[in-house]
Amino acid sequence: MMRFLPNRFGHRREPDTFAATESFHADGAAIAANADEIAEINGGEVAEGSETVTLVSDISQLPGYTDVLTLPGKPYQLGDTVRKKLAAVSTKANILVLATPDAYNKAEHLSLVQRIKHGVRGKTPIESIQVRGSVLLMLHDKQLGPERRIKVDRKAGQEAETIVMFTEYASRAARIGASDLHFVIKKDSNSGAVLVRQHGSINLIDRVPYQDLLDAVGAAYTNLAEDGTRSEPTFNAKAMQSCRIPMTVDNREFKLRWQSAPISGGVHVALRLLGQEAPGQTKKESLLDQGYAPSQVRLLDLAVRKTFGVIFVSGPTGSGKSTLLKSLMMYSEDRLSRISWSIEDPVEYKMFGVSQVSVQRSITDTSDENPFLPAMRMVLRADPDTILVGEVRDKESLSLLKLMVLSGHAVMSSLHASNSTGVVERLVSEELGLSRQTLSTRDFLSAVVYQQLVPKLCPCCKLPAEEHLSDEYKAILTEKFGMDLQTIRVRNPDGCSECEGKGVKGRTVVAEVNLPDHEYLSLVRSGNDTGAEEYWRSTRFATFTEPDCTGKTALEHGLYKVHCGLVDPVDLEKSFVPYAVHTVIPLKVAA
Repeated sequence: MMRFLPNRFGHRREPDTFAATESFHADGAAIAANADEIAEINGGEVAEGSETVTLVSDISQLPGYTDVLTLPGKPYQLGDTVRKKLAAVSTKANILVLATPDAYNKAEHLSLVQRIKHGVRGKTPIESIQVRGSVLLMLHDKQLGPERRIKVDRKAGQEAETIVMFTEYASRAARIGASDLHFVIKKDSNSGAVLVRQHGSINLIDRVPYQDLLDAVGAAYTNLAEDGTRSEPTFNAKAMQSCRIPMTVDNREFKLRWQSAPISGGVHVALRLLGQEAPGQTKKESLLDQGYAPSQVRLLDLAVRKTFGVIFVSGPTGSGKSTLLKSLMMYSEDRLSRISWSIEDPVEYKMFGVSQVSVQRSITDTSDENPFLPAMRMVLRADPDTILVGEVRDKESLSLLKLMVLSGHAVMSSLHASNSTGVVERLVSEELGLSRQTLSTRDFLSAVVYQQLVPKLCPCCKLPAEEHLSDEYKAILTEKFGMDLQTIRVRNPDGCSECEGKGVKGRTVVAEVNLPDHEYLSLVRSGNDTGAEEYWRSTRFATFTEPDCTGKTALEHGLYKVHCGLVDPVDLEKSFVPYAVHTVIPLKVAA
């Protein structure tokens, strides 16, 4: 099982991160596999008739062995192709036959076992186990050395095999609902780690020899990327590169947003998995389903219905900003009677009825030219009603966005900030340079949203907080936030089959939505941003155990989900400041 560590509140949970750019010393139980691909995520077991057979997922899980008996020149040598499926090693206790699941108990496996039985004539026990193909690759690398193994194994059609390796990992990531897939390939350790971000946490799912994984990502970049999306024509491990790769998994369309960069001793490839709608798909994703409170949906509805003004969405990387912007662009029932444009870097989601312009920024270009600017000027001349600008990054793009708003258009965009008031502070900063007079104009700022994504507890195995949190933690939840421990639940460190042993299943939005009113804008105009934030938060009239989120911060929205038993309080706290230092603004007293 996965190992869990006690935190300072006595609540046990799995480690959050994996040292991806260092060494890859994987606990065998932390190697994940998809159930459709024979192994369960944490169990590492496969069904074989009526018996249960262990699936070895990493070479470190093998017992100590003295020799590999199936290499060239050894007693039971196998051909290059068969060695990708079978191997035999000698240990102090027995001879261990290693077989991939697709070869286990098949003709070649049984034939090898018979050869060994004939050779040892009952003097040495023989045992068979199932292993991942990557274990055999690592075994051969270790024994032959990578250079010799490459000469043995690299043949015609090898490129196609490496592409299959890439697509298998990408498909597995899509099937388990991962948001990101990472390949961290380091020559000095002669290995590559395959990691996924699932429910916000990083998990190692495989280790592969350095050259195999490097060949796989190189072939994928060069052969699978969409035309016009590659930053360079072919893969180069020594350069920062980007592209988009389309793929279909179980009849669902995905785009993989590729970003790679050289690191010390190798290369790191990061892929964001973006699900795509089919042309005939008419179902509109509900903001409530994404996790926004009904009071927040009402505010967003008011903001979207305005025919001019800008909606800014902020949050850290991977917080669902693009998903919200897409939802808002598709929100209006009469959107097909309006002209809508988007300018994105690059286009991530298909939005039907929206003319989407994909802008490819060069990662290595040091010139001052911003490719967003000509696209924004073009859209202004294209009779738009609603405009989505992917992200505001500099004075020039903000200046054009201001022109869009002041000329009577509805605009949406994203911005990196630490909270909704941080959006105001960033807009008027020297970096972006928007004047406070413009920002505080009555019809300029329609709404400001800040959000994060936090893991949702598995409904099948979550545990009562009363029995599994420390007294210190329980005290701060009840005394500072007025919460009822009877309704709070925490993550089960062992998980269950429904959540694949993780204790969480999916993620949900926690957000703050601010529609600036006259008083708020007056404080912004005078430069009193702290006063503006305190004023907005003072409009809160619901406790943290009540659903209305007027004047509540994203953390306070999350506290309501904690109260409902949907989110572990420890998971929520890790996305924000410690509960002990969070400032609680007193409730607004009704007249």
